[in-house]
Amino acid sequence: MGYKHTPESLKKIKNRVISEETKLKMSKSAKERLKQEGKRSHFEGKKHSEKSLALMKRYKVEITDIETNQISTYNSIQSAVKGIGYAISSVLRWEAKYKDSSVPMEPFKGRYYIKIFRDK
Repeated sequence: MGYKHTPESLKKIKNRVISEETKLKMSKSAKERLKQEGKRSHFEGKKHSEKSLALMKRYKVEITDIETNQISTYNSIQSAVKGIGYAISSVLRWEAKYKDSSVPMEPFKGRYYIKIFRDK
């Protein structure tokens, strides 16, 4: 493999603070690079390997809409969040909030109960 950072270096990397000005510069630079390459995203023109695709499909997601009592089942987190019209990051943050927690679970966005079944 590549270089292995020391514990001190890892701590510095983890605790670094990036200013808003620097974040804007990084964003602008990335957008300009993509524009020069004629791409809309960094992944455009690439494909996931069979191994990556298999890993992405290891989830079963069940979403219960408490307004309609409808239960929908999906084979990936991505397709599940598309089905309810939210970003995957929002759903994963919501899940993390209640994972291994004694806090009673509240519906996602006040409407959905989401169960993510992961293969181990």
